[in-house]
Amino acid sequence: MADGQHYRFSAWRRTENVAVPRRSVLARIVWSDAAGNSVSRHEGVLTNFAKNVVAAAEPEYPGEIAAKSVNHNGWIEVSGVYRAPPGATQARVELHLLWAPNGRVQWSDIVFQHTESPTPRKVRLAAVHYRPRGAKTLMDACRQFAPLVEEAAHRKAGLVVLGETLTCAGAGSNSADCAEPIPGPSTDYFGELAKKDQLHIVAGLIERDRHQLFNVAVLIAPDGKLIGKYRKVCLPDGEYDKGMSPGTDYPVFETRLGKIGMMICYDGFFPEVARENGEPSASPKWT
Repeated sequence: MADGQHYRFSAWRRTENVAVPRRSVLARIVWSDAAGNSVSRHEGVLTNFAKNVVAAAEPEYPGEIAAKSVNHNGWIEVSGVYRAPPGATQARVELHLLWAPNGRVQWSDIVFQHTESPTPRKVRLAAVHYRPRGAKTLMDACRQFAPLVEEAAHRKAGLVVLGETLTCAGAGSNSADCAEPIPGPSTDYFGELAKKDQLHIVAGLIERDRHQLFNVAVLIAPDGKLIGKYRKVCLPDGEYDKGMSPGTDYPVFETRLGKIGMMICYDGFFPEVARENGEPSASPKWT
């Protein structure tokens, strides 16, 4: 094998007496040089903050393919495409069964081979860190983001991510007063901005669904339509105290930029949200 080239791993597995296969049944790919030593990460990948320290390339963990790949005998495909890091001439494939004393796993059709490099896709992301000031209504708070979205469009952003519970932060009201249906007035407004500037927008709002309140991130398409929403699953104590309900699922949305999943604030402290959001088939390069 050669560094910089792409390789595809694929295997099928079937488990018995394993409560959480995603946690206990792992495929792992470990990169090394000809002598079996670890190699460095790709240039540009985030490393630690210590100066003059070369970070080693981390192992790859192929994920489960969508449920449609499960056949009638319970076999599930585990797969992924990876670029070999600098200096790598070997890849060791490991298959693990962990934390399942009475568990059993079968593996079949294991493949690790060179594959064509994915077609590059560059996506420019703009993150808007802004807290509305002096807003008397929810719409006053929304309107303050218009020039910031316009600036992001001027800089050729394809996706603009706004803040969490932005209407509540701007109006200084409590969660119940800021809650609204989705779709609703705020998604309509941000839909107009998305359509005007031809980009995707993610906005953090508070949703009212009958008697429940949810901390949500909405994803809006360049045509102004609501693609979907994610309800924050991992709530800190402060949000429970304010009457928020946790979400129950992790939607992933197909867009012209690729597949997009969302997380909100405290979700980032827990790995399950990112794991459940899945992996894009060909990850975009964020710039």
